[in-house]
Amino acid sequence: MDISENRVVSSHKTGAENIIMMRLPTDRFQTITSFYDPPTDKKSRFTVALLAQSCNRVIFDNDNTGPGYEVHLWLQLASIDEKNPIQDADLKLPTTQWLSLACAAENPSVQHYMQSFGIQTQNLKKIILQEQGGSILFPDNGSIDWKISGSGKKLHKVDVKHVLFNTDAKPGSTGHHIKAILTDAVMEQYGKVHIQTAAFEPFLIKGEKITAFIHRTGKLEADILWQLL
Repeated sequence: MDISENRVVSSHKTGAENIIMMRLPTDRFQTITSFYDPPTDKKSRFTVALLAQSCNRVIFDNDNTGPGYEVHLWLQLASIDEKNPIQDADLKLPTTQWLSLACAAENPSVQHYMQSFGIQTQNLKKIILQEQGGSILFPDNGSIDWKISGSGKKLHKVDVKHVLFNTDAKPGSTGHHIKAILTDAVMEQYGKVHIQTAAFEPFLIKGEKITAFIHRTGKLEADILWQLL
């Protein structure tokens, strides 16, 4: 399929996911020229999410690209409360707006699609997700590793919505719209993250260790409307 034929690409993915929530100093984001103004905490830090996804299926329109690994680094902008949650969800989170800072994928087809949406994508080797932690492995033998402690909050089903913007998005941009169901999730587990790669610098610095809260998902089902450039 020639994806330039349409302005919107519909995507569906299933798999498992860890979401690593971190607070990082604002001075690391000076290279971002977006007109968006992310909120800061009392220590002048931004909230950043690192999504590690091990997908058993990824479909763009009718193009089944098969299984693969994906990593997304997002900067939180704002949360918007909405009505009409999924009726049997244990938790419905507010719709959250994000800036896409970085992406990596192991599947060349996924890389091609992401770049057509204006999201620069690096090469990725593998993702390992385990009950007490996980690892993101890069082709240069670098890695991002995390260990989880604490019991967290167990939820059968969580309803999630995101609006994702490219860093060069203009005012009034539609953004990429994501609807996801997280099944058999464990939310807000305490963890430590060790950055052993320069892949996501200057946002994540090689050699540092970061305290984080981690959301683990046994099954991820996500539907996304991607805007083409």
